[in-house]
Amino acid sequence: MTVDVKSGVTIGTATTRMSHTGIEVVDVPGAVSVTSAARIYAGVRGISIGNAAGTTMVTNSGAITATSDGIYVRSWNSAGAITVTNSGAIASSARGIYVEDGGSAGAVTIANSGAIKTDGDGIFAGTTGKDSAGANAGVSITHSAGVIAAEGIGIRAYVGAARQETDTGHDDYVAPMNAGLAKVSVTGGSVSSTS
Repeated sequence: MTVDVKSGVTIGTATTRMSHTGIEVVDVPGAVSVTSAARIYAGVRGISIGNAAGTTMVTNSGAITATSDGIYVRSWNSAGAITVTNSGAIASSARGIYVEDGGSAGAVTIANSGAIKTDGDGIFAGTTGKDSAGANAGVSITHSAGVIAAEGIGIRAYVGAARQETDTGHDDYVAPMNAGLAKVSVTGGSVSSTS
């Protein structure tokens, strides 16, 4: 399934947000690709994808204001990886970008260059997925521009069923317990957390 929402489209308004989610895709039997340049005002999530059965790709360049997560992708039946690329500004009362994959080939990749202001974690990504040899899939998060200002953790990542994480000693992000499989890279912009 392919969803493409062009620039110039506004979903909801600043004074009257959508009562639910701006863009939502649920239980698709194959691959999903969502591209959005829309301005989204959402009463719940800005962009939400749940349980796609194949590879999932989200590319967002539009500004999102959401009462819950800005971009949310979660799959437990996936046969493919999840990739999220965001350059839009996100303001949310929960998490800016949330990605969790429990599929058999559940590698997660996030590339962010947008400003994120959130009451929860700025970026949260994890996988419990394993490849055909039984090894855990990986998580890669890169933040290259813009300011992440989070009331929770700035950037949080985990690999493995336990969701155990180890504090790196920084106040800007938490690195995962399984650090060989989860990579967090801040190459530009800034990350701050009040947590």
